Amino acid sequence: SNNEFLIWQLLIEERCGLYFRPNKSEYLSSKLWQRTKLLGIETYNNYYNYIVFNPGGKQEWEKLVELLVINETSFFRHSSSFDALANSIVPKLLKDTSKIRTSIKVWSAGCATGEEAYSLAMTLLDLSEAYGLEVIVLGTDISELVLEKARNGVYKPGVLKQIPPYYKEKYLDFVKEGAEYLYKIKSNVKRVVKFTRVNLNRLIDYSISEQDIIFCQNVLIYFQHQQQIKLITELSQRLNVGGLLFLGPGEVVELKVDGLQKLAIDDCLIYQRIK
Repeated sequence: SNNEFLIWQLLIEERCGLYFRPNKSEYLSSKLWQRTKLLGIETYNNYYNYIVFNPGGKQEWEKLVELLVINETSFFRHSSSFDALANSIVPKLLKDTSKIRTSIKVWSAGCATGEEAYSLAMTLLDLSEAYGLEVIVLGTDISELVLEKARNGVYKPGVLKQIPPYYKEKYLDFVKEGAEYLYKIKSNVKRVVKFTRVNLNRLIDYSISEQDIIFCQNVLIYFQHQQQIKLITELSQRLNVGGLLFLGPGEVVELKVDGLQKLAIDDCLIYQRIK
């Protein structure tokens, strides 16, 4: 019912910032139905009480969130962002002699099964060879289950369509597991990426800071405008001054955040922290 939808809508937004518009009520109820059926819980109301008041509710909540977030991702998704990163952003950062650099820190916020974080690692490892830099990549997501897959670093060929062949050769192993052919991230890439659970709606709980680059693409579409501004403001505060925030093109309209300046590079949506 409408009333039930509102109760769930509030709980989900309050806990993880995801906003389900009324036209998504069928989608939401199909996911709730999947879980209640599995647990043998009669009504959505009882399921709500189970999640909120039952000791097992915390784990069940994780499983529900897992279903609600569409972890559709691929390597080098929105390739212009990666081109901009490699061809103009990183070289510019490294030319800035006011700061002696030994490392470059990048955060993939909302990394799902790890494709974006590993794409960033490959791009930066490739550039770092010329500059002798340590690459430090952080991948975070709200779902522990997708992070497990990310740490595992094994992928089906389908998600590799956009990966430049040169990277495929250099950073991935082609393996056969059972009857399946898969790609495995090489250990030289794995060791620069760390995956950890972060709820972007509660950034105050985490001490991530001094990032040079933050990628937060295909995340903001789940948030309401006010929440988007709040998150972007909080993310920008985790950047070094001069650091860059990459958003998904078309995800935010009319963004005005104090201390952030938009850069015009191709069809990318990139903001620089200027103070």
